[in-house]
Amino acid sequence: MSLATASLFSPLKLAGTSEIKNRFVKGACQEGLATALNDPSQQLDELYGRWSLGGSAIIVSSTAWINRSETIPNGDLVLDAESDMVAYRRLAKAGQNNNSQCWLQLGYHCAPSDPSINDLSSDRMMAVIQEFVQASQRAELAGFAGIQIAAHSGHFLGDSLDGTLNQRSDMWGGDGGRRASLVVAILTEIRKTVQPTFLVNLTLDVTALASDDSDRESTKQFIRLLDQQVDSLQLIGEWSLELLAERFAQTAIIGSGETLFSQQDAKVPDADQFDLIAFDHQCALMPDLPEKMLANPQFQWPSAWPTGQGHTASASSKLIQWYQDQMYLLSMGEQSHPAAGKFTLGLRVALLRWRSERSRRRLFGYR
Repeated sequence: MSLATASLFSPLKLAGTSEIKNRFVKGACQEGLATALNDPSQQLDELYGRWSLGGSAIIVSSTAWINRSETIPNGDLVLDAESDMVAYRRLAKAGQNNNSQCWLQLGYHCAPSDPSINDLSSDRMMAVIQEFVQASQRAELAGFAGIQIAAHSGHFLGDSLDGTLNQRSDMWGGDGGRRASLVVAILTEIRKTVQPTFLVNLTLDVTALASDDSDRESTKQFIRLLDQQVDSLQLIGEWSLELLAERFAQTAIIGSGETLFSQQDAKVPDADQFDLIAFDHQCALMPDLPEKMLANPQFQWPSAWPTGQGHTASASSKLIQWYQDQMYLLSMGEQSHPAAGKFTLGLRVALLRWRSERSRRRLFGYR
């Protein structure tokens, strides 16, 4: 299936900011390339530079966790009082070449052994709000064009919206409106502390917009509140035209390019159903995807390449590592190898890492 390149390459005016050059978003995916202290590395700078030069109007970072703990995965970013702000400024600059914007995705990290959404005290819930606010201020200070709050399935805020997971009986749980109160409070407090030109964006599972008749008013109220607080909303998961019928008056809607490419039904909605389209792992294989689509209006996603069907929260660790290896090659100035199997790709990456380490040893004279 080909996409309507005429609409994808038209500019768009987002609230509070200058016009963005096209409708392409390089969506968030965990690269695993942060330093041992969870700060941006030079490899991330190189990778984000390649993505921005590839033609995307917006580059969304991997999740930068707002709380530091020993359970943070190796290679993940953390943005808190201990973070290296010089490194974050460097990353923001790298992701904003070629007239692109770079948004920092923020999330609250919960390890399996941590208290669930139902076990956190009211004081701790209030502290989470402030941690998001402080991280947003740091992102603005670092020079990012905006933030994207991770509130989809698998994230703490996604759990807070899910009625099957959020069983709290206080102000943070109950019907759809009260479950949404944490997300709304975070967005409201962030808006109070950042400049109007700093973009505030949110990811959201489309299932969070679906509700039965008894809860539809809460859903509509949530949509109205989001429409006042966010500049764009990225929909995660399989959408339906019924959900999209409840359009946001001011908020730009970001659809999933991976879902578009993975759909087999010819009647699936095209790019015109959304204001922007996010390509996540596709850009891990082809960083200049927007430029290739502009050059070839009949561009087809190679059928032999992985589709979005394996890129859900339940994706295997092997597939995740395969994509991280591809992004490592890009970060080292190499080309990706989408046709390579995990074993072959792993050997190539291991050799490249060994050569890089040997070069550093020669340069700095350590063993």
